[in-house]
Amino acid sequence: MNNGFITSKTQKGVITRTLGNLISVWPLNVHQEKELVFQDRAPISSQYLKVGDWIQMEVERGDEVVYREKIEPVLQTLVTLRGNIQVKTRIYFPNGINSEHVIGYSDDLGKVGIFFHCPELKANSLYDVWVSRPRKKFASLAKRYNVHWYLIRQPVVPLIRDGNARFFRKIWSNDDNSEHFNSTLTENNVNSCEINFSYALNFNDYALRKLYSDPKVREAVYQCNSDFARSIETYLRKPRD
Repeated sequence: MNNGFITSKTQKGVITRTLGNLISVWPLNVHQEKELVFQDRAPISSQYLKVGDWIQMEVERGDEVVYREKIEPVLQTLVTLRGNIQVKTRIYFPNGINSEHVIGYSDDLGKVGIFFHCPELKANSLYDVWVSRPRKKFASLAKRYNVHWYLIRQPVVPLIRDGNARFFRKIWSNDDNSEHFNSTLTENNVNSCEINFSYALNFNDYALRKLYSDPKVREAVYQCNSDFARSIETYLRKPRD
């Protein structure tokens, strides 16, 4: 990798904690069980690492990082004001939804715990969601279900697929304010930025309400997927903070 080669030892990961030159990184691996911790050598200024950065690294003997370099984020990444990372990934439910604590699956991160009541989730749908490393209050549940990421509270809307998605992209692109709305969570202002998640979410809430105020959009949603339409309306009826 030092010479630009990618080998069987090459992995990518996101920085979760830093303490001086002591760096904790979570490798992008569905079978990963723990963070890797390594002592970073004094890098040039462009290679200094902070929470939320992504790296490509050479890992030997299972957990020894022998080389690393900063890369562009693989997944959209936020860093909260408290210094916790949140990444966006796609989840689904290969084992259905039939237990008190639901376990989803991400092809990026593996199992994802849902440790709160979320009736909007449907077993046969896909969701693009923000997830985080489990907090201390979820430690026992994380250990019980052997999960290392969990869903944070947020509006969850099933993905619109194929032709339906193209229809909505066309409507969105014709909106006078689409440039403003679409700039909310772009790579330039999301990846590895210290941003309050709820603040960013409010922009998307406004965008959804703006889009869904069009009767043609509401009618088209019902024609495409009535369950999806009802989930949007349920969310929009909730009082805003």
